[in-house]
Amino acid sequence: MGKRNLIADAFFECVSSFSERTGAYTFDSRAERGGVGGKGDLTKMVCLAEYEKFDLEYTYSARSMLVPGTVSIFDIRVIFDRQRPEIKYSLYDIMYMMDPENFRCYHFAFIETPERMRAVFASIERDLEIFVSRLDIIASQKPALLDLEEKFKDGVNSFFGYDIFTSEDEEAPGHDLYLSALEHYYSLSDSFYEAKPYAQFLSGQYKKAYAGMSKYRKKTYYQVRLTSFVSVPPEKKYDAVAEGCDTVGEAVKTTGHQNLRVILGALILFIPLLGLHVGAHFLYAKILFSRAVWSTAYTLSAAFGTAPFVLPFAVALSYIFSRFTIKLFSKKKRAYLNNLENISPPFSRSGCARFIIFILLTALIILSLLNVNSYTAFYEDGFRFKVSVTDISGSYYSYSDIREFVKLKGEYDDNGNYNEYVSYVIVMKNGTQIYLQYEVPREAVEEKIVPILESKGVPMIEVHDRSDIRSSPVQLTDNI
Repeated sequence: MGKRNLIADAFFECVSSFSERTGAYTFDSRAERGGVGGKGDLTKMVCLAEYEKFDLEYTYSARSMLVPGTVSIFDIRVIFDRQRPEIKYSLYDIMYMMDPENFRCYHFAFIETPERMRAVFASIERDLEIFVSRLDIIASQKPALLDLEEKFKDGVNSFFGYDIFTSEDEEAPGHDLYLSALEHYYSLSDSFYEAKPYAQFLSGQYKKAYAGMSKYRKKTYYQVRLTSFVSVPPEKKYDAVAEGCDTVGEAVKTTGHQNLRVILGALILFIPLLGLHVGAHFLYAKILFSRAVWSTAYTLSAAFGTAPFVLPFAVALSYIFSRFTIKLFSKKKRAYLNNLENISPPFSRSGCARFIIFILLTALIILSLLNVNSYTAFYEDGFRFKVSVTDISGSYYSYSDIREFVKLKGEYDDNGNYNEYVSYVIVMKNGTQIYLQYEVPREAVEEKIVPILESKGVPMIEVHDRSDIRSSPVQLTDNI
């Protein structure tokens, strides 16, 4: 059995006590757990309170099934037709009948402690008492139920773009898909109340809230009304959530801190990882080119040229080692984040995350080896040179096959203007021209390659223009 979820205990305590006090005929609950055989941690608790003409379904979810990162969610649904229990209305869906001017918060996510759960429920308890009597009235009025159902179905069908209720009958083909579609709709419509625009509404930032809400292409009837409400902000801040109960707003602020946590963690890890990577680069080079007289892999520019390989690895590690980077926050913020992560451990704590790190590390090692192996190297009897990006292992050339080593002083462009610059070209006897400037720095050519080629008796020449390389070489009298 997984560890006990004290927030779920507080949830059960609140809703069971409320249901008894408000005259519910029956009260049932069920818990869903993850892991093999349902013996893992709690994933969801559902409590159903039956009244005379309707049911109230209270749900506590440890983690959203559709929105990554959303945890510890409290929600309420109303069921009017017990023959179709899959059709569940949120309080927001019914608000235009119960209290049209009410835009208060009744869906809470990121509840990090049992105390916060009790505070959240206490903040809406008085409203719920009023709603119980009003829901009883609505359940007694067939026109009201038909209007409510019509708006609900229009919203669902608008969301999916087709009529999903054709499979509503249990005997109809695709009935299971219909049930799954409804659950999908509930989760995604609720995600509106877990996002930044809604948090901005709760804090009174109406212009920002309106800008964010306007970007939602698919909204429920209530969400359309709320968007209209914030489009003309009230003169006084609307009391949408009790003090200390704005769990979504607090979580949205924390998200920014979490992003900063990843960035800072990556930067902190990048420096030592880069040092290890550079060290590994020279070690690889020493092993791969142990027989070489000299290689471009021995330069610092070559070692640091593969630094971009290290950055994604540092970012991934910053997630895995988040227990260290969390120390960058204040004590209060650390406690808040730890509480949320204890409810539903983040992906970074999973074995899958460690597997991804292993894959990234393996890829980093392979890429580094391939990169080091691609550098130019000069041996006793010849040299190896990468002639293209896809030429991973490079092509080997013998010194005896070199016709001449050319110092190119410049060239004429298409307009006949002469551009003076220095580059070096190895010309093979078969006419192949190997330009070194893209692979070997000029200083390295002059200090390392020229002495090696001279010792092998390779002719040294100098030309004025690229077109002169084959036609009229000039024999050099001095070293290049």
